[in-house]
Amino acid sequence: MGSSASKEPERERQTLRPTAGKAGTPLQRINSNVALYRGSDNSIETTPANTFYEHVFLVTMGRTTGGDLPETCVLVSQSSKRKEKNSQGLLTDNSLGEAVYERLMIQNPSVKLVRSSPGGTWYTPVGAARDYPADEACSLKYMYHCFVRWKTVKRDAKFSSMDKELEKSKEVILQQTQMCLQQPELFAKQNVYHQLVGICIDAGDALLDKASAYPRVHYGAGSRTGGRKAVSPSASVQS
Repeated sequence: MGSSASKEPERERQTLRPTAGKAGTPLQRINSNVALYRGSDNSIETTPANTFYEHVFLVTMGRTTGGDLPETCVLVSQSSKRKEKNSQGLLTDNSLGEAVYERLMIQNPSVKLVRSSPGGTWYTPVGAARDYPADEACSLKYMYHCFVRWKTVKRDAKFSSMDKELEKSKEVILQQTQMCLQQPELFAKQNVYHQLVGICIDAGDALLDKASAYPRVHYGAGSRTGGRKAVSPSASVQS
């Protein structure tokens, strides 16, 4: 999956169990919009909805704290400033679309990373992939990663009762993906359609890998539906 039509070397995806860990090395402050740690100023306890949305989209308004949040997110500083005027610092059904749009408009997300406080804890959903970083710069790839994370969070028992947030997240993913494809001029330094080709190639390879794990079905001569015989992928087929 990449920003060009050629396929990148496939990376092995590692799955994780639910984990809690200590925060990593402090980030260097690059500009006034970069938050070094969660809740460093006027912190506010997360809500179940905010926690859910942060795990799917890996964005934060910077003030939230809690042991079940992602280790690393991207700060959506403009959304944060607008919400702070109303004494809010949480992702909600009403603010999610605006926050994800702002995230897509950030050309270099790596300078806006927010991490858990030193000595703090974070949560990783079951089956989360390591190779979908919070600071993915390609717009369509980022939205695809959000979709993959949405499926992962959906399967996690921790979020099993959050049907409303599931539907809202899916709606935002579809809307913002549609915008990426219909208005590629918003991302002048990217080739959105090359990203799409890369995503399709990788997704196709994943489907082929899964299909190879199932027995093949061969039909007996002279019968359209009868005489079927399942054959292991490793077994030789004699004519």
